[in-house]
Amino acid sequence: MLDHGCASDLDDVVAANWVREVAPLARRLVNWRAPIVGADLDVQAVGVGERDGLYGPLMLTWFQDRTAEPKIFYLKEHAIYLQLASRCFDYFLDCAETCRLALSDGSRMRIAVTNDVLQVMTPTPPGAYSMIRHHALMFLAATLWLPKEQRQRWLHIYGRSLAAVRQELVTASDLSALLRDVESRAFAVFRAARLPPGEVPDELLGRMTGQEIRDVGEYMIYCNAAVGLLAARLDRARARGWSEDAWLAREVEEYRSDYYLYDDIDNLRSVDDRETERSRQARGESDTEGNR
Repeated sequence: MLDHGCASDLDDVVAANWVREVAPLARRLVNWRAPIVGADLDVQAVGVGERDGLYGPLMLTWFQDRTAEPKIFYLKEHAIYLQLASRCFDYFLDCAETCRLALSDGSRMRIAVTNDVLQVMTPTPPGAYSMIRHHALMFLAATLWLPKEQRQRWLHIYGRSLAAVRQELVTASDLSALLRDVESRAFAVFRAARLPPGEVPDELLGRMTGQEIRDVGEYMIYCNAAVGLLAARLDRARARGWSEDAWLAREVEEYRSDYYLYDDIDNLRSVDDRETERSRQARGESDTEGNR
């Protein structure tokens, strides 16, 4: 694949190349069983400044609609986002060098642009769209379309993110409430990041509170963790003989469920329960013995 990424600036030619490269891949997945997206769908990438961003400098891409010429808007300068992501990853994760490379090789912006190419082609869930659960599929597809070295870095980050929040996922009494809370706190920060007249974009990080940075960081890690769950599911599917494209196409059909990814989290709980029971048996314990 082409590798035109740059660390903190993106021009229209590079963005257009990314879109042109992955559009046939996305169209193939969406049309796997039946034609949904026509060859005449013309996805365009439009660069904007940080002041014109949907959420200031804190959202890399967003799209306008699903017309015959959908537009993906992207931040031409995104150093502030990368700085914030670096802080958040450093706080939550234990793979600093991998994170540094992933945030400096242009791949994060490429994921942002190319995942939206698939997004604008894919029918959305009928209910509420979860940026953690549903959007994980878009992120995984975009990650798999990266050059190999970049792809491996992000898959490692997704796995470490899953490890970082695993305990919260498996012990949550109301998982949907937990995920909604993570998303709502982050988007409250995003909305406040719209730049008022006269404010220099570089001043944004300086005025963010520690709690706001943690709220955004937690959201980033949960989003990564959800991709990690899907990547683990893909690994299991590969072991059963599934091709990557066939599996992605099936997921594109199934992700419209309001319950998408909940089964994967329940499986985490089951694995933890089995591991706990094996550990207890190794120590010569059992539920029966414990109640004597």
